[in-house]
Amino acid sequence: MIINLAYRYELDPNVQQRILCAKHDRIKSSLKLARQHRKIGNQRCDFLHKLSTKLAKATPVIVVKDLCIKEMLQNPGLSRRIADMGWSSFIRMLEYKTCWYGSRLIKAPRFYASTKACSCCGNTLKALPLNIRAWSCLKCEMRHDRDINAAINLLKIYTESTSGINACEDSSGGADQQSASHGSMK
Repeated sequence: MIINLAYRYELDPNVQQRILCAKHDRIKSSLKLARQHRKIGNQRCDFLHKLSTKLAKATPVIVVKDLCIKEMLQNPGLSRRIADMGWSSFIRMLEYKTCWYGSRLIKAPRFYASTKACSCCGNTLKALPLNIRAWSCLKCEMRHDRDINAAINLLKIYTESTSGINACEDSSGGADQQSASHGSMK
């Protein structure tokens, strides 16, 4: 006995219309989401360009720490926030804009303990978890804020370096650069 199964696949025109509308709604919503993601990405890129330009024009020397972003992305609690920041693209922008505007970019070594080293006596802690924002040195008993201490230690890298490496591959230490004006050198 041959059963005609064709009637199962012939849908009512109203059902067909609902299926088409559902597909159309999914396409519309995916396009809307893609537009939102593109807008957020463009806003982030615009912010990074404006900030890097402002820093390169206004600051004669910029000291940054060379971070291993790939290892930081393995932290499940911070990976999304770190990936959204675009740190490596920000450093890349700083590198070429410091060359354009005549400022200097110094990269601190990757494993330099800027937050764990005491800015007063130089004593280094063995471990300092991310949730501890302030700590006391065991040697000189000075109380440090984590971020301010790191900034002071990075400043020491700049002041103690006689011929720091800048983004333009110039090892002169800025001796031949004009320090009076930081106008565009494009």
